[in-house]
Amino acid sequence: MASDDQPVPVFPKPVTLRDVAARAGVSVATASKALNGQGRMTAETR
Repeated sequence: MASDDQPVPVFPKPVTLRDVAARAGVSVATASKALNGQGRMTAETR
């Protein structure tokens, strides 16, 4: 148990594929294909 004088460490939430897709403005499938080097897409999307 942590004492009152020491803060409890807070770990950030891991970034998910859904987070990446939302930030890029693409679907989860498109983000997955871009990260894995699969599928055909424009350089702008990639």
